[in-house]
Amino acid sequence: MAGQGWLPALDEDGSCGGCAPKADASPNAQCDRHEPSDPAAKVSAETVVGPAGRTLATIASYALHMSADRITYCLERVSSYRDFERLCSGLLAGTDYPGIDPLGGTGDGGRDAIIRSDSNGRKIVFAYTVRGDWKTKLKSDCSRVREQAHNPDFFVFVCTEALNAADKDGAHELVQSEFGWKLDLFDLERLRVLLVGPQRHLLAQHPSIFTPPFFPQAAGESLSESRDTLVIDHVDSDHALATWLSRRLTLAGFRVWCRGTAPFAGEDQDESVRKLIDLRATQYIPVLSQSSMADELLLERCALAAGKGALVLLCKASEIESSKLPSRLRPSTPADFSRSWSTGLEQILARLAGLGIQPDIMLDQGKAIALN
Repeated sequence: MAGQGWLPALDEDGSCGGCAPKADASPNAQCDRHEPSDPAAKVSAETVVGPAGRTLATIASYALHMSADRITYCLERVSSYRDFERLCSGLLAGTDYPGIDPLGGTGDGGRDAIIRSDSNGRKIVFAYTVRGDWKTKLKSDCSRVREQAHNPDFFVFVCTEALNAADKDGAHELVQSEFGWKLDLFDLERLRVLLVGPQRHLLAQHPSIFTPPFFPQAAGESLSESRDTLVIDHVDSDHALATWLSRRLTLAGFRVWCRGTAPFAGEDQDESVRKLIDLRATQYIPVLSQSSMADELLLERCALAAGKGALVLLCKASEIESSKLPSRLRPSTPADFSRSWSTGLEQILARLAGLGIQPDIMLDQGKAIALN
């Protein structure tokens, strides 16, 4: 892969910490240094790997020079195999493999996910890698699957290398001739095409892979468009109710953002919440109280969300004067938390179900997030 070995890893302060090896490579593996043949490219690269005080703009410029596409750039430099595994399973579930069952962990016998029987009765095994020696890994995984007598009809293999036609033909021939299985091969370019098209919402759901400065964030959330998040907005005096509601909805398996627990360091809070309403909110949930009804910025955000169709799900912490609400929201009946938080939660869940908004993360994962 062009430039994969000599790209410097960045420490937390942005300084050069040496080459970044592939995540599932041997701990003792050394990075090969592949410098660009174009002298201008070499000068640009040397500028980036030089002073520790380089700027994010310089890093972004370097990325654009080395890779014409920011998705490609981030995939080439995945730093966590587990994050890549989750991305692959999510991406494949949205293509031809909706019944995919991620296995996770170790001792998987060459399998990262399986489908025991799809709609056509096929048994399918999935394997992923971020290693540069993709062909060696492909053969190794296939051998382990055969040794474990998993006997798939289809073998799906995902890698982060850019493969040419000869590479792909050779891989299909290898799997068919040596193991008797059909191969579905996803390389770097095939992943990119899916992520700029029908699976682009996954960019926002995997911010540890698609990172700033190439994929901006606000209040701890990616600003890649993906309307998958319940956005809870409130004033400081309603913090207890808002954070309780956030945890309860997370426990129920929803993807939730709450102003009271969001990292805003260095940001304009109002502007960040507006961005999330524009790009991430599947429902905007403002907590209404006497205090919040006196907050002009929160009411402006309510008006912004009200202009986007059925995006606003009101909840009230105390009795309010509905005449102070934006005109589009006055006919709406808020979920009522003023007498019982549990009753208000039930009303929120019923409304989400009525809108067809379903939990989109594993319940166990939701519990782990909420408990943290």
